[in-house]
Amino acid sequence: MYRHGKPRETLARGRSEYLSADAMEGTRVPWGHPEGYLEAFANIYGGAVDAIRRHIDGCPMKTAEYSFPTVYDGLARHAVYL
Repeated sequence: MYRHGKPRETLARGRSEYLSADAMEGTRVPWGHPEGYLEAFANIYGGAVDAIRRHIDGCPMKTAEYSFPTVYDGLARHAVYL
């Protein structure tokens, strides 16, 4: 990463010094290892399972709290191309 007037920095996964709690939760492999297709879907499925469990328990999440894309995200993206 390059910020104007500062030296270049290399940011890596799994480093709690600069990643948010949400970013740390979404990191499944140690830094230095490539994260790929299966891990990406595991993150989506994990978030969906959490939302479903909360709904079943009677404490549904607000859409803004979801850690996975929804139909509204797809609609917003599609609207850009209309």
